[in-house]
Amino acid sequence: MLTDSPFYLVKLCTYDHEALFGGVSDGHLQLNEIGQIAADEWRRSSHACQGIELDTWLIFPNHLTGLVSIRATQQSNGYIDKSRKPRLLTSFIASYKTAA
Repeated sequence: MLTDSPFYLVKLCTYDHEALFGGVSDGHLQLNEIGQIAADEWRRSSHACQGIELDTWLIFPNHLTGLVSIRATQQSNGYIDKSRKPRLLTSFIASYKTAA
């Protein structure tokens, strides 16, 4: 279960919405090798980025959609650093896109 931190809806699309991650067969997505790399890296990137928690996410033939939560962190003076949230989300997405 995730914390009370806010959630961000992230949708990452392939270039020109090309179906790079696989295809649909009998109503089910069949990931190809590229799609499997994209899915594995999505999970791996969240572990590498402290403060990021993944909730539900789905991969489609031409995009990945997921809910991402950013945990609030306390600074040494006891205050919660809210300015860190957008920067952390941007860093997480950038690192995922670079690795995938």
